[in-house]
Amino acid sequence: MMMLQAMQSMQTPPADGDAKPTFGTVIIVCLGNGDERQYRFEPLMNYREAQDVLDPILDDMDGGSIVSPVHIHRFYPSGKITTEEVTIYSSEGFEVL
Repeated sequence: MMMLQAMQSMQTPPADGDAKPTFGTVIIVCLGNGDERQYRFEPLMNYREAQDVLDPILDDMDGGSIVSPVHIHRFYPSGKITTEEVTIYSSEGFEVL
């Protein structure tokens, strides 16, 4: 969550007004051992684009090590932040991980 907090703090530009606020997409994957993986992408992704990026990330993880849900945070240029939770299902019996 440290990256998420850092991006939230960057939403307000400095007083001199030269710097532009940061925007984009952050995908956070929690693992069964308590670790967390965060992936930051510069473009602001819609649902389909985020899903296309998320699929290979999940394929690289060990089968049972992911804790559902995966969080997708979107940081808009206006300063608005949205969070989407994506439930991950096991391919064996469609059980929630």
